[in-house]
Amino acid sequence: MIDPGPLFMASGPFNPRGASECVPIPKNTLVVQHEHFQGHDMGLRVLVRPDEFDTLSLPIKEEVNENEHIVLLATSSLKSSYAGISDYRFHEANRKHDISREDWNKAVASLQDKGLLNKAKAITTKGRNIVEGEYF
Repeated sequence: MIDPGPLFMASGPFNPRGASECVPIPKNTLVVQHEHFQGHDMGLRVLVRPDEFDTLSLPIKEEVNENEHIVLLATSSLKSSYAGISDYRFHEANRKHDISREDWNKAVASLQDKGLLNKAKAITTKGRNIVEGEYF
């Protein structure tokens, strides 16, 4: 392929002058792009200087024990009541993972203290991030 050169890139109604120029990102700065493709929201893209990438403080997933993980999975995946069973999440967790009611209640209380479940026992964003991509 032949390199069209800078004049080609700068000409035309959709390529204004300077559109193809590279601009360095200043120190201690992030560039956030909100991406769309064919009308669909593709999320955010974060650009950072390569020499500063290691210094970013990314959120760390909170550590949860096995019972707390089971409660988070059940809460994020299942309805609270279904087919006439009022506590369907516990019912299924007990059936699949043999968790006792006492262990379930302790895990729920612990998750509420950590802010991973709210006081209505609904999963919070922090809790959902822990079990992201996992299903019950």
